[in-house]
Amino acid sequence: MAMSLTIATLIAQHLGSDWTAKADIDKETGRVWGWKLIGSEEKELHIGIGTVWNKAERLTISGTYPTEIDGNGQRQDYGSQAIRYNETRPSIEVSGTREPKAIAGEINRRLMPEYIRVLDEAKRRREQHRRYVGGVRAAVDPLAKASKYVKARTSQSGGEPYLDIAGPDHEFYGDVRLSSDGDVSLTLRGISIEVAESILR
Repeated sequence: MAMSLTIATLIAQHLGSDWTAKADIDKETGRVWGWKLIGSEEKELHIGIGTVWNKAERLTISGTYPTEIDGNGQRQDYGSQAIRYNETRPSIEVSGTREPKAIAGEINRRLMPEYIRVLDEAKRRREQHRRYVGGVRAAVDPLAKASKYVKARTSQSGGEPYLDIAGPDHEFYGDVRLSSDGDVSLTLRGISIEVAESILR
């Protein structure tokens, strides 16, 4: 039984009434890389199905996890953070020749318990990050108004805000990083020894 969107749809139906399936298509080439099983959006259940390299009759099945843009403008994978030390992302292999109902049963029995555990931890870490960013943003504006040399910046959408420092003619520069609990990390570069001494006194 060759894997297809029709088979993926049947697997989804056996997982439950709120599951659907769609092809995972490369936007540039139009090539089908695999298939996605999408569960409750509220629970953010997303499972990918692909073929095992050099074993076309074998399927590899694993879950996906929420991501966000971090303070450096990089996409942060909360699933990776949620994986315990020396563990790998939950995944299973099954024979692609099995019936859709049997494959769905393997997903429920062998994949879902561990996948949901990691997914819940990933979502917890995401919410923690959002609270952190929200707290930092609340502290940025007051500090930005404290000096004409300070300007508020945000790395990218969803990124961590910070304050950029630039003196007249850029004779000194630096940044201010904040934590959600009110702690401030100040970096200044290019300042004179006299200014450094006055700060350290």
